[in-house]
Amino acid sequence: MSLSRTGACWLGLLAATGLAAALPAIPPSHVVIVVEENHGFADIIGSSAAPYLNALARGSALMTRSFALTHPSEPNYLALFSGSTQGVRDDSCPHRFRAPNLGGELIAAGLSFSGYAEGLPEPGYAGCGSGRYVARHNPWVMFADVPAAANLPFSAFPAGHFQDLPTVAMVVPDLDHDMHDGDLRAADDWLQAHLDPYVQWARSHNSLLIVTFDEDDGGGANRIATLFSGPMVRPGRYGETIQHASVLRTLEDLYGLGHAGLAGSTAAVSGIWAAAAPAATWTVTASAGAHGSISPSGAITVAAGGNQTFNVDPAAGYVTSSVVVDGTDQGPICAYTFGNVAANHSILAAFSAPNQYTITASAGPGGSISPAGIIPATTGGSQSFSITPAAGYTILAVTVDGVGKGAIAGYTFSNILASHTISASFTPVPASGKVISIDFVGRGTAMAATEVAGVHPRSHWNAAAGAAKSVPQALVDETGAASGATVSWFASGVWSLPATGASNDLHMMSGYLDAVGANTIVRIAGLPANAAGYTVLVYADGDNSSASRSGIYQLSGSGITTTSIKLTDPANANFTGSYTQASNSAGNYVAFTVQASAFNLTAIPSASTDAYPRAPMNGIQIIPLAGASD
Repeated sequence: MSLSRTGACWLGLLAATGLAAALPAIPPSHVVIVVEENHGFADIIGSSAAPYLNALARGSALMTRSFALTHPSEPNYLALFSGSTQGVRDDSCPHRFRAPNLGGELIAAGLSFSGYAEGLPEPGYAGCGSGRYVARHNPWVMFADVPAAANLPFSAFPAGHFQDLPTVAMVVPDLDHDMHDGDLRAADDWLQAHLDPYVQWARSHNSLLIVTFDEDDGGGANRIATLFSGPMVRPGRYGETIQHASVLRTLEDLYGLGHAGLAGSTAAVSGIWAAAAPAATWTVTASAGAHGSISPSGAITVAAGGNQTFNVDPAAGYVTSSVVVDGTDQGPICAYTFGNVAANHSILAAFSAPNQYTITASAGPGGSISPAGIIPATTGGSQSFSITPAAGYTILAVTVDGVGKGAIAGYTFSNILASHTISASFTPVPASGKVISIDFVGRGTAMAATEVAGVHPRSHWNAAAGAAKSVPQALVDETGAASGATVSWFASGVWSLPATGASNDLHMMSGYLDAVGANTIVRIAGLPANAAGYTVLVYADGDNSSASRSGIYQLSGSGITTTSIKLTDPANANFTGSYTQASNSAGNYVAFTVQASAFNLTAIPSASTDAYPRAPMNGIQIIPLAGASD
């Protein structure tokens, strides 16, 4: 039942029913914090323009002496999230902090955190603003130990599936719906439409909602409305003086975390919590359909706060089709655990005959894949494919479900649970003596003339040392002979990987042009005339053992249609000597085709899971296609 807008009256200070507890005996299964904007306590409480917030407050613990820390907005968000303004006194952007904070503390403790910002253009977006979204109202994006995957648009908020929420979620509406710019009633309606379903669900699922404001409108003592709503709260008005750090300390104490900033010297909110109920048990009802079983089954009694695991087993010749937990399908899982049980639950397993899936296999010109076409596949089965180049060709790339797997000669799908695709592409074998290879040395050591490296293994790599060479440098081909081509380049810096003593492929990848804050530009000119054109491979694998980074690699030039490819360099322990082609996907090289004697290659930093977006460029190979002149 939704909260009524009328008919309720305020309880007196600490006049809520029931006994008080310092903190709930069992922490909330989920907490959602909503931060509104720029209105003082008296602007909201008792206002006819905010009927939902007032109705919510009447059934919640309303803190009547809650105060923001300062002005303007951003330092208040930081204080709520990290117990400190981090020295910020304005609404500036961007920032990157390595200080303790709520999100990082939860993740380090094995719990979970996500922030949901309305209007965020894409998950992980680290820009300062887009449309009605502003980063100054998004504190979690400013901290290095909160991963980009936890920075989500509000469209990802699991409406109707609140059991999928993280342990703690923070919600910031956009400027139209946080009461900053838009109409107060419109913001109140948005809150009711999007958060009241969670409020109702939380009452029977041991979960908590906190609504607070960043600051008042600057015309008062910075007194703001803060309320706590949930089954562990005693509704009423409470005169305890609190601030943003008090809310942070409360959440930290609820989950046994450390204390960030001012939270270490600030008391948690007390007096609002209902006394722990006597030791209770709950019932999980487990059942299974025909052709399988669930264990244990029947009405299973679980102690309050306890855990209970159920195992799902299909009969011979059948598969699990679904496991439905409290009305939500969890998919064909083999086990499910209810943790921190604080309510009755149900789990139902269903089974069916194996599904029939398909694998679509295709190959481009210059080779074949076997088997080819639409191949039937059975649930849980496997299917292998072999890739064979035609005479005069070599494998360029194999792509599985849109993800590059490199120049591999075979691939096996195992434990098939869905339909798939696999495709192979090929490139002509280069004419002997024509491949030009360039190694950007960085701070490392140039390759020896005898070292062989690359997707097309060749020797005589040209050593391109330094961050910039505006004067074109002559290039030799794989025999060491002058090719007639030249290279010049500019980069914001160079770097090297710890590959001491390495050789061949790993040696080639031990240094790179470093595109940080500015694009890297490489110009190739003077290539011999070749009617069939060239394949151009750009190798990219930076020193990123703990972060995943993405860059845009672009080929352009006079008379050339500009081509852009996104490459994501996943977190790894440096280049290992294996190659995976990226085609707007993960990998360590991209491939272009060009019919010109001169062109530009540009590396553009895109995104990163740490504070250092970059688009490295380790090396280039220029491969003439069939028909090269001698």
